[in-house]
Amino acid sequence: MKNIFKKYHKIELIFLFYFVFFIIFYFLYKLNIIDINHLKAIINSFGAISFIMLGILYSFAFLAPIITAIFIFYSGDISNFQIALLAGIGIALADLFIYKVYEYKINDEIKSLEKTKFIKYFSKFKIFKDKLFMTFLGFIFIASPLPDSVGIMLIEEEKILKTKYFFFIDLILNMTAIYFYLSL
Repeated sequence: MKNIFKKYHKIELIFLFYFVFFIIFYFLYKLNIIDINHLKAIINSFGAISFIMLGILYSFAFLAPIITAIFIFYSGDISNFQIALLAGIGIALADLFIYKVYEYKINDEIKSLEKTKFIKYFSKFKIFKDKLFMTFLGFIFIASPLPDSVGIMLIEEEKILKTKYFFFIDLILNMTAIYFYLSL
């Protein structure tokens, strides 16, 4: 398993950044180094567009935990639906960018990853060869707090979804996920 992460460092970085930045932001907040009221004032100065911008930033793995915390801080001040709608638009725009442009940079790693024992083991099962299931699994990643780029890779790899459908499904899933997280 260690060799897999050495060989596929781009995918490893996605997960590593997510957890490291979450831990850093948590401790900075707990130690009162981050002033939430000042951060809110900066965000408020940009109005509704700030939540779209935060949504765009949310889509990038290492910022997702920080942006999630910011959304939670606003949960009582602004309706959860408004936050989810505006942030969902931003996330869907960023995911669309990744879907159309960014994925080619890691396709080489995905192709090589398919040759590993771990992936070969799971590829024995018919369900993991089904394009519809893999696309569905990609959307599960997008709706989860895990980095959207992993889900986008799964969806793009199957190539069964048109861009316009991807955008609207992605938008609905991200809006629903954010609304769900804020409602907890």
